[in-house]
Amino acid sequence: WIAGDDLKSAYALSSVVVVPSVYFDPFPTVNLEAMAARKPVVATCFGGAREIVKDGETGYIVNPLHFVDMAEKMVILLKDAALSQRMGEAARRRVEKMFSIERCAQHYLSVFKTVQSTTN
Repeated sequence: WIAGDDLKSAYALSSVVVVPSVYFDPFPTVNLEAMAARKPVVATCFGGAREIVKDGETGYIVNPLHFVDMAEKMVILLKDAALSQRMGEAARRRVEKMFSIERCAQHYLSVFKTVQSTTN
């Protein structure tokens, strides 16, 4: 388990972040953390990663049971630094646009207003 400054250092030293989860996590925050650190993510099709990582744009979505495909995606990103950097920058932009605290607050406010208007 890595946290705090050690986690920031680990992201800074990495070229790609691989999240080979077979657990159906509805909202895997490690993907968001990596993307906020401008790292492309190789994540699995299990759970909510598909809603966070844009396949081919901010990283890759793979079936964790298809080991060769997962390895190929990792190798692509490790061999092509320019692609990795482009995907990492796109990942950061996606986090800022879709998952910022401001965006989440706007969404919750919208939901509250909808609920309020239907109960009156």
